[in-house]
Amino acid sequence: MNHALLFAHHWMVEYGYFGLFGTVFVENFGIPLPGQSALMGGAMLARSGDMDMARVFFVAWSAAFSGDVIGYLIGRYLGRRVLDRLPVSNITIAKVDRAYARHGGAFIVFSRFIEGFRQINGIIAGSLGMAWKSFLLFNAIGAFLWCSVWGLGLYYAADTILHLWQLMQPIHTLGWIATAILFITGIAYLIWRSRKNRSHEGI
Repeated sequence: MNHALLFAHHWMVEYGYFGLFGTVFVENFGIPLPGQSALMGGAMLARSGDMDMARVFFVAWSAAFSGDVIGYLIGRYLGRRVLDRLPVSNITIAKVDRAYARHGGAFIVFSRFIEGFRQINGIIAGSLGMAWKSFLLFNAIGAFLWCSVWGLGLYYAADTILHLWQLMQPIHTLGWIATAILFITGIAYLIWRSRKNRSHEGI
């Protein structure tokens, strides 16, 4: 068993549902804790009869959902200030806002399955001004699917899910790299577009 999953299993034995909620909740507003491993640890304990799977699912879902809401609020009230301080025109930011509003729902749902993106998707949605109602809907759907795969999936099909989890480890590593590249590329693009627009205005 992977060391992270083994540690999460011991963590769940020690702290139970409170440990599960705290780990998943904090991870979902930007702090890289092993929330997915904690969920899997809870499912393994439920499988052995030491925890209740329905409670594990509800606790993990509520923690994932509410943690992402906190991330959204952080992005909404703090992340936007960072964007506003960049040398970027309001027109450029508006274009990014529209693009994210059009495709952001899919990002919110599927980014939960990639380390790095799962921790920041709420912050990104908030900082780029995704509509509150849309965010809540896709956040709820994403949290439900994530808990279903790594919680219920492990509970009912342990061998298959554990094998899938092992296969996804390289993707998780790439996810962290992609997250860093996303921020750097995004800022560089916004700055480049701003300078390009200003040069056209000066002609």
